Amino acid sequence: MRVLFSIILSVLMCGTSYGQFGSVYNRTSIGGKYAITKKWSVEAEVQGRWNLTEKLYSKSLFTLESKYAINKSIKVGLLYRNSWQTNDYALIDGKKQMTSQRFAFGLQLEPSEWLKTDKFLAIQLSSKIQFESFKFKRDQWYWRNKLTLKPQLKSKLIKPFVSGELFYRTNQYFFLSGDDFFTEGLMNEVRYTIGTDLDFNSSNTFTVGLMLRDYRTTRNTDMLINLSYLHTFGKKK
Repeated sequence: MRVLFSIILSVLMCGTSYGQFGSVYNRTSIGGKYAITKKWSVEAEVQGRWNLTEKLYSKSLFTLESKYAINKSIKVGLLYRNSWQTNDYALIDGKKQMTSQRFAFGLQLEPSEWLKTDKFLAIQLSSKIQFESFKFKRDQWYWRNKLTLKPQLKSKLIKPFVSGELFYRTNQYFFLSGDDFFTEGLMNEVRYTIGTDLDFNSSNTFTVGLMLRDYRTTRNTDMLINLSYLHTFGKKK
């Protein structure tokens, strides 16, 4: 376990050593999950996001996701997300709020049983194709690939995890921040996350985590504090 966390810490330091830290954000969410069948489940979530450093940015999101388990190790899923935030172009558009739409298709693999690591380490791999439509910005296509490691502790309450995610954007675009223009495209972001799930029982899970968003551009690295609660509904409900 000590070796695992030493490796993770080294990766974080190497990945962000050349960049400067920007803002600190908070993401707080509450969600519900329902298993329609043994293989098919749906999950809904509402989330709020705030910039804790500048206290100028806020965003609200609603996400609906459905997953189907082909077997114990392979799942496929569809996701829809709608978000609202302050409209920076209010003087042009005449509206204070701006929305964006996201659609995604994903594949999730859990090869721990194949690799014979399930007794001490759970491994999760996910790959997702994502399309997002904005107002006043070009529509974006992403390819996201994520690796999550979950050490299997004896504790039934604490379930720690670490993850790394790569973002590939298939089309570049430019945006203005202050007096400077920034270019984003191709592999434009890496996310590092460390945290833990707190499983109070089979129906209630609270998650707390810390994420670093390394943009791989001249944009500074942001830090995020993630807090979420998920309730899994029984069949009677």
